[in-house]
Amino acid sequence: TPLNGDASVLSENAAAQAVRKSYVHGVSNVPLLFDTIGDRLRMAVDQVPDREFVIFKRDGIRKTYQQLLHDCEKLATGLLHLGLNRGDRVGIWGPNLYEWIVCQFATALAGMILVNINPSYQSEELKFALGKVGIKALVTPSSFKKSNYYLSMVDIIPDIAVKAEGRGDVTADYFPTFRHFIIIDRDGDNKPYR
Repeated sequence: TPLNGDASVLSENAAAQAVRKSYVHGVSNVPLLFDTIGDRLRMAVDQVPDREFVIFKRDGIRKTYQQLLHDCEKLATGLLHLGLNRGDRVGIWGPNLYEWIVCQFATALAGMILVNINPSYQSEELKFALGKVGIKALVTPSSFKKSNYYLSMVDIIPDIAVKAEGRGDVTADYFPTFRHFIIIDRDGDNKPYR
C-alpha cells in the first residue's frame, strides 16, 4: 500500500522509472523498413548520385554518394577476394576517417559484420577484444597521432612482421579465426609500416 494511502506516490514512482528506460517499447505507428544498409545506399545513389555525402576537411576529402558507393564496392570485392564470406566479422580500429565509413558500408554490402574497436586501445586491450570477438580481418591505419596500430598488432601477433606483404594468411594460436591485417594506405606506396 502507498505511504499514508497516497496513490499519487505510486504513480509518480512509476513515471520516474519509465523515464529511466533507455528504449521505447510498445506499438508504434512508424513502419519498419526492410531494406538493408546497402539497399539504402544504392537508393540514395539512384536519387542523388552527385550530391556530396561526406566532407573530411582535415584530410581534404570530399565524396559524393556515387563516389562513396564505388569505393565501398571496391573494398567489398577485395574482402570477398581475400576469402571472407557473409557473416564473417571484420574489425575496424582507428579514428574517424573516410575509410572508416567505406568499411562500414563495404561490410554491409558484402553481408559481413563490422566490429568497431576503440581507437585508443593499447596492445593488451586489443588482445582481449580480438579474443572475445573472433574477427577474420582487421582494417586500420598504420598509426594516428600517438597510436602506432601496426606495432601494437605486431606486439600481439608477431607473425604479421614476418609475413610477406600482400595476400597472405596471418596466424595466431590465440586468435584462430584471424587471417588478414589490412592497413589503410592513403599514399598508395604500399610501404611496410615498420
